[in-house]
Amino acid sequence: MSNGRRSPWLGVVVGFAIGTIVVGFLLLWIYLFDLLGWFQLQLSTPDPDGRIKYLLSATAQVLGALFALVFSITLIAVQFVTKYTHRTMGIVFNNWITYLYMPVFALSVIISLLFLFFNPVFGGAIISLSVGVLVTLSLVPFFLYLKDRMKVETIIQHIKDEGIRALKVKDFETLERKINDLDNISMGAYGDHNYDVLDLATEALIRFAKEMEEHTKDVGDEETQEYYYHNLIFECLNNTLEEGINDTRVPTIIMSQLGKLAPVTVSGNLITTWKLIRDLEIKAEKMIVEKSSRPIYYKEAMSSYAARILYLMAMAKEETKKINDQEFQTIQSAVEIHRRHLNKGWVRFSVLHLRRTCMLALKYRDSIELYYSFPALGDIMNLKILPEHLFDYLDYWKEKGEPSDVNQFCRELEPLVAALSNNKSFPQLKQFLADNFRNYGNIFLSKNNTWHSVGSSLLEHADSLE
Repeated sequence: MSNGRRSPWLGVVVGFAIGTIVVGFLLLWIYLFDLLGWFQLQLSTPDPDGRIKYLLSATAQVLGALFALVFSITLIAVQFVTKYTHRTMGIVFNNWITYLYMPVFALSVIISLLFLFFNPVFGGAIISLSVGVLVTLSLVPFFLYLKDRMKVETIIQHIKDEGIRALKVKDFETLERKINDLDNISMGAYGDHNYDVLDLATEALIRFAKEMEEHTKDVGDEETQEYYYHNLIFECLNNTLEEGINDTRVPTIIMSQLGKLAPVTVSGNLITTWKLIRDLEIKAEKMIVEKSSRPIYYKEAMSSYAARILYLMAMAKEETKKINDQEFQTIQSAVEIHRRHLNKGWVRFSVLHLRRTCMLALKYRDSIELYYSFPALGDIMNLKILPEHLFDYLDYWKEKGEPSDVNQFCRELEPLVAALSNNKSFPQLKQFLADNFRNYGNIFLSKNNTWHSVGSSLLEHADSLE
């Protein structure tokens, strides 16, 4: 049975155990079969004054005490880690430790006792001491192995690796256990306010989902068991988010981990993971805004972060003239979050939202032009929402903003206007933008003198596009 990522020190421990067996049998072979006559004669020296018996007795006692102390202390230490998952015991005491190292350690005690009771000669003392020295020296790599193996990140990695192996052989019972193990670690860490462990467990769950899709993306059937367990991972993340919605750090951890993986998932064309990340991000944003009791500035910041992740997912896709359903829904979700901010009067991040909208409009200008040129296409994947959304900001600022806000708007538009004005393509898109710039420019010119420079800037943009 495989036991996940092996500690580099496990090989040293196993090496000492095997070396102890080899040395022990070699010395015993020399002793029993008289391969070295003179040496065997020395080894057969009797023990007239009882010193050999004392040495064998002391060796057996010391090794026996070491055996009891080492493994009892190890068991106690493991208990401190098992508060997150009961799998820790099996991870630390794997087959090599249970069926090789511990028996060899116990055998070193038994060898001393056998020579003590049946043949207490100098040769027996040499064999007993040699085996005892090797076993004692092996404690150094054994404790280094324990130090590495008992790290929470090692345990999490081990569980994830076992889950991936279970997935490859379609052992779905084991797969579900491993997902639940990671979920238990995540929830246990939240209960202890151990955010470092929560971060590690969340990252493992999300990367587990990505690797699952790498193995199953050719299946393509949402009724398969693989898809069910893929979805189960994101349900676990959603449950942790709901449980910790009023915590200052739980939503941040989950959303930041989603943010790290989202562009990688998109560029790898992992459609299912992309969809699940997007759906969870939207749920997270809504939960934070609607259910969290945190202050408004926290909600605004986290909601803006959710929109940023959706934006990254949309921008991570390679340049293409055709937009697919995943990209459209991602962009649509980001725009909805931006509009929600404006409706609530949350404008601290409006410049960032505007900048991202401009960059998306520039990237998908081919698809946008298509819908202006052929209105009969209807609203399916209609990316006209991007240029239309630009003027949501002007609608807000003409009522509640300052000239400086609109001046910033004009500056953010400059890359988009420059790219379109220097290109003979996209006549419909350019006409739509020019008409609206001229309309809003005249509106601002009709206001008091402080708005005249704003109106003039918008009219300049209109002239550049016509």
